[in-house]
Amino acid sequence: MQAKKITFSALSPLVQFIRKGAFSSFLLFFSALLALLLANSPANGTIEWLLDQRIGFAIGDFSVYKSLLKWVNDGLMSIFFFVVGLELKREIFAGELSNPKNLLLPIVTAIGGMVFPALIYVIINGGGPP
Repeated sequence: MQAKKITFSALSPLVQFIRKGAFSSFLLFFSALLALLLANSPANGTIEWLLDQRIGFAIGDFSVYKSLLKWVNDGLMSIFFFVVGLELKREIFAGELSNPKNLLLPIVTAIGGMVFPALIYVIINGGGPP
C-alpha cells in the first residue's frame, strides 16, 4: 500500500521555487543585502553586542565558552567547508569533474584565487611589513 503524499495547493508554487537551484542564489543575495543594511543601520550596536555574548556549555570540569562570533567563525565555518569538501569529492569521483578536461578550469581558478590576492598584497605593501 502506497502512502499518499499530502500537498497544500497554496504553498505549491513556493515549494517548487525552493526546490529549484536558483533559490539558493536568491537566499544568498538577500542575506548579503540584509547584512549590509543592518551593518550600516542604527541596529549595528545591538548586533555587535549580540555577537560579543558568551555562549557555551560545561560538562563536569570541562567547559567551553566563546563569543557567538567565535562559534560562528570556528564551528559553523568548519561545518560549511566540510560540506563543500564532500561535495567537491563527489563531483571529482562521480560528477562533472570526473573528466580531467573539465577539472582544469576549476584548478586554475582556485590557484589564481590564491595567487592574485597575495600579489596584490605584495604590490601594495612593497614586500615590507604593513
